[in-house]
Amino acid sequence: MKLSRKIETCCRLALSWFWRAFLDWKSREKMEIGHGVFLSIPKGASAPDDLIQLISLSPGDVQGNTLAVRDAAQLLQSMKSAIDLEQIVSVRVGDVSWTTDARPQPSGVPTVIIKLDGPGGFTRTFVKRDDALAAASAFGKRFAFA
Repeated sequence: MKLSRKIETCCRLALSWFWRAFLDWKSREKMEIGHGVFLSIPKGASAPDDLIQLISLSPGDVQGNTLAVRDAAQLLQSMKSAIDLEQIVSVRVGDVSWTTDARPQPSGVPTVIIKLDGPGGFTRTFVKRDDALAAASAFGKRFAFA
């Protein structure tokens, strides 16, 4: 009997934690950068020092890095710069290293390779060039950056 009460208590605590996490997730704006890479932004975030999450999802792995809005802007501006120059551009912000390879691909498909390395691990993803530019533009408009 005592064991079943402990199990019931643990289940209630777990459900409570998952419910709070779900509500927090629902209260955030998601801005997709590319397949499996996006920003999770609290609804009221607007100042350069406000914190947002850079999330990277890949099979069997979830990586999250907390960044200030100004730092995320630096990453996205480096991505736009790489696309404009059709080159590789790397930037490091705190513990996060972001590399955008926007060189023309031999296949002719207009894709950009994003490599993200942070405390949570390493991710490499392919993003359509137009989607990457749209994400950088949307972020700039959302936070009033040029």
